[in-house]
Amino acid sequence: MKQFDSSIVGKPYSRVMNINIKYTSTMTAQVDVELQPHVKLLDGSHSPLGLSETMTFSINPQDIMQGSVDMRDVSTGVLLGATMPLAHLFTGVASLIRTKELEQEQVQPEVVTE
Repeated sequence: MKQFDSSIVGKPYSRVMNINIKYTSTMTAQVDVELQPHVKLLDGSHSPLGLSETMTFSINPQDIMQGSVDMRDVSTGVLLGATMPLAHLFTGVASLIRTKELEQEQVQPEVVTE
């Protein structure tokens, strides 16, 4: 089993470097997750080890409407005994993105043209 805990000095762990969601049609997406081994150093920084790898999977409308994901401890990967509907997960991510968009919009100075 892969190691996910990034708090242990000198012990390699799997780090998610990039998540790309490409919608291929309505409510259907291909998800590419770039993973790379890293290690925590004595100074508290983290250093990459080796090459990254990409994990790809698809999500379809039936998954979103009826599917769920088992909740896991993010450091150990151990099942927590609970699930979350994929619809809630996607709504949460979309809500976060919209919140950040609106915050960004408020920070941008208004351009007045006369």
